[in-house]
Amino acid sequence: MYARILCTMNTSREAVALYIDALAGPETQHQAIAKAINERNPGSRVAGTLVGRWRGCKLDLTPGSLAALARAYGRNPLEAFVVAGLLTLDEALDALDADAVRLIKRIEQGASGPVADGPISLEEKRRLFQERASQVREDAARDEGGKPTLGED
Repeated sequence: MYARILCTMNTSREAVALYIDALAGPETQHQAIAKAINERNPGSRVAGTLVGRWRGCKLDLTPGSLAALARAYGRNPLEAFVVAGLLTLDEALDALDADAVRLIKRIEQGASGPVADGPISLEEKRRLFQERASQVREDAARDEGGKPTLGED
C-alpha cells in the first residue's frame, strides 16, 4: 500500500498528490502511472521516480506534466490546473466555450430536447462543472472502494 507523505508546507502539491491517487488509484505503482502518461502523450518521457516525487509532495508538476497526467486518464487539463492552483474555478469556468456548454446540455438531455441559445450564465457553468466533479468523485470512490483521504496508507 502506498504510504502518503503529508505535505505540510505546500497544499497545492498535496492536492495534486490526492488528484493522482483519485485518477490512478492509491494502490497504483508509480511506474504504471508513468507508463500511462507516456503511452497517451506522444513525446512524453515521465519516469516512475518522478511520479513518486509528485505523489510524495516533493516536486511541483509543470503545466505540461499536469496536462499530460489529466489526458492520460481521460480528464480535461483544466481540471488539473484548478486542482494545482494554477487556475481558479471561475477562470476554468470562464474558459468553457458557450458552444461547448450547449453541447454538454444537449448530451445531458439525450440529444433530443431543445437547447437554449444565448449566453450561459456563470452559475450554470459552475453547476455543470460541480456536477461533473461530483461524478468524478463518485466514480473514484466506486472504483477504489472509497475516496482517498489524507494520511491513508
